[in-house]
Amino acid sequence: MSSSTTDPEDIHTALKRCLKAFDELLAEIKEHRIALGIPQEPAVQRMKEQLQKWASDFGADLPCSSKLSLDHKFRNHSYPKEMTLIELRNMGEDIVNRKS
Repeated sequence: MSSSTTDPEDIHTALKRCLKAFDELLAEIKEHRIALGIPQEPAVQRMKEQLQKWASDFGADLPCSSKLSLDHKFRNHSYPKEMTLIELRNMGEDIVNRKS
């Protein structure tokens, strides 16, 4: 599968977008602007923390220039990198759609 023009250029960037979406969702939950029916703040915070732990464990939170980064590890492996990008993008979209 080839990257589309909407794909983030790297895992690090896609991760930052997901974490930003989590932060925005948490802010809206705190301000009670979100309709009930979505997970409440503690559950959303746990999901964000799990993503941060995964990112830290595998180096997804490190810039591409780091030899410990997931981007660097996948530099010659396009399929796992593409699948990781797709999952992160889908997660970010799911979070944004829950706010709608």
